[in-house]
Amino acid sequence: MMKSIIAGILGVLGILCFLYGIMIQATRSGTKFFLVWFGMALVFLMMGIGIYCGIWDKIPMVVRGGILLIFALGMTSFIIVEGCIISSLATEEKENLDYIIVLGAQVKESGPSIVLKYRLEKPLEYMNENPKTICIVSGGQGYNEPYSEAEGMAKYLIEQGMSS
Repeated sequence: MMKSIIAGILGVLGILCFLYGIMIQATRSGTKFFLVWFGMALVFLMMGIGIYCGIWDKIPMVVRGGILLIFALGMTSFIIVEGCIISSLATEEKENLDYIIVLGAQVKESGPSIVLKYRLEKPLEYMNENPKTICIVSGGQGYNEPYSEAEGMAKYLIEQGMSS
């Protein structure tokens, strides 16, 4: 009974990771980060199948302990990082800063990627409300980018009405 519940939970986690990977891939950000989510889906599904089919019980105790330790450390790290990210979402922005720095992301021949456009919306809002603040864009040029991220971001912000 307990094996079925654990296997079911791992199966659901695997499916959720797979679906999230598809959603990330659909943004066409230009990176291969979605593969991490597919990898996690595979690990969860394999663990679930292994537990459900009894394969887990046949693995030596020392190896199982090592696998569980690595899994626990990975999950703990993931939870801590996500907690830090989520807790930062509630921070209040300060008015009239001297500078703001916008980090780069994928640019394409047609302009900023969807992810980068989302990232550039906030500085546009902020600069409209705080016109004396200087906006610094950053980002290099990857092998699959027609020009540097900073150049693409600056061009986009100027097209949207921000002064240079």
